[in-house]
Amino acid sequence: MNEAAPRKRAQRRTTSRRRTSAKTAGAAQIVARDLCKTYVMGGSEVHALQDVTLEIAAGEYLAVTGQSGSGKSTLMNLIGALDQPTSGTLTVEGDDLGRLNSNALAQYRNEKIGFVFQTFNLLPRTSALDNVALPLLYAHDAGDAKARARASLERVGLAERANHEPSALSGGQQQRVAIARALVNEPKILLADEPTGALDSKTTEEIISLFESLNESGITVIVVTHELDIAARAKRQITFQDGRVVEDRS
Repeated sequence: MNEAAPRKRAQRRTTSRRRTSAKTAGAAQIVARDLCKTYVMGGSEVHALQDVTLEIAAGEYLAVTGQSGSGKSTLMNLIGALDQPTSGTLTVEGDDLGRLNSNALAQYRNEKIGFVFQTFNLLPRTSALDNVALPLLYAHDAGDAKARARASLERVGLAERANHEPSALSGGQQQRVAIARALVNEPKILLADEPTGALDSKTTEEIISLFESLNESGITVIVVTHELDIAARAKRQITFQDGRVVEDRS
């Protein structure tokens, strides 16, 4: 029996699932072509991403998994314009990020991307309301910042804690504040890097349910995680190994 035939059939099934997922979610929003990222560390080259080609549709809920150092966070950093590719192209809503200058990249991050991190990154002696309003101030859009920040807190179910500082909030509540901050500019893409890594199981369920609700409202949600049960909640899972995509399933 030709051993290549089962592989080809499996590839067709995987491709078919990806097309179905993209068709359900919307047109391609993020397109990576032969994407590479290489770091030089101690005189040696580290290939964080190697020839990654993929498409992510508008409105998808995607989990990116893999062991530490597999390339999953590097992909998120490139999509979030926190870093630049070494080669290849990364296009988001028609904009080739590699061709944008620093001002255009800052505008892209402010207008299209919301970031959520494991460590919350909240200012310690600042109220939840003011923490959420910060991106609006950075964007010089302070006119109705407090009202928009309050609406964002309400969206994540934390309006009653608006005047509390982080030290008066639980870990789950702090992560909700961080999510509200990520949403205050009404981004099209939410990038979450290990968002439940510091949370207990009950709070993790609450945060993942919130991501699902946000995705249902039309936001593209990309969660980087090493927790397979968290990844299983996403509508599509991509697995990285040694800087390459080794699995893509819906």
